[in-house]
Amino acid sequence: MHTGKELGDALREAMRLKNVKQKQLALEFGVAQPSVSEWLSLGRISKSHIPKLLYYFKDQVGPDHWGLPFTKEEFDLLYNYRLLHDEARAR
Repeated sequence: MHTGKELGDALREAMRLKNVKQKQLALEFGVAQPSVSEWLSLGRISKSHIPKLLYYFKDQVGPDHWGLPFTKEEFDLLYNYRLLHDEARAR
């Protein structure tokens, strides 16, 4: 996963492609707008936001955009697996 300036730049580009502003992204992620500004400038995002970040921007960029070594299809499988209840996971 990218960090620092690379992550901030990747986020900025994904926001541009999706045509979303900082305030909109903040509302979507349940954070204050200054937090998004810090994500962009410092390239530090809480690990708890990473799955949602990937999912939110998946219509615009794939995991490789964020410096992750897996495909969009692999991400979709992992994301959907995490949505399953424990019983379904066990099967």
